[in-house]
Amino acid sequence: MSQNKTLNFLEKFGFKDISRMIKFAMVGALGVIFNESILYLLTEKIGIFYLISGLVAIEASIIFVFLLNDFFVFRDRRAPGKFQFFKRLVKSNLARVGGMIINLAILFLLVEFFYIYYLLANLVDIALGFLFNYSLSFVWVWVKN
Repeated sequence: MSQNKTLNFLEKFGFKDISRMIKFAMVGALGVIFNESILYLLTEKIGIFYLISGLVAIEASIIFVFLLNDFFVFRDRRAPGKFQFFKRLVKSNLARVGGMIINLAILFLLVEFFYIYYLLANLVDIALGFLFNYSLSFVWVWVKN
């Protein structure tokens, strides 16, 4: 791939904007903390079965991360209006669910077929998930007007 094509690819998927990627990663880290907090609270303090708590925690963190990304990371790329806001929210939710399916598949493959320790495999899949989620957010959820 020539240098020009590489630069075009990086720009198309938002990878030339390092400060935006760092913000996206920071929001993701906050999302993990938020998710763990909700999961713990619902399971340990309220007594809800952990899988039900996990579903609630995942959806709550998806919405939490969406709001932070919408107002902090992609503010300059969002279309105005309530309809556009809800459209981005639905797209973001679909992207995250798609990312989760890909992450689980990668985790399964790395552990079951390549015999990589599951915690290490999880770090690999988090890194790949970050690239997937960031590029999909850049080109599909927050399409520049």
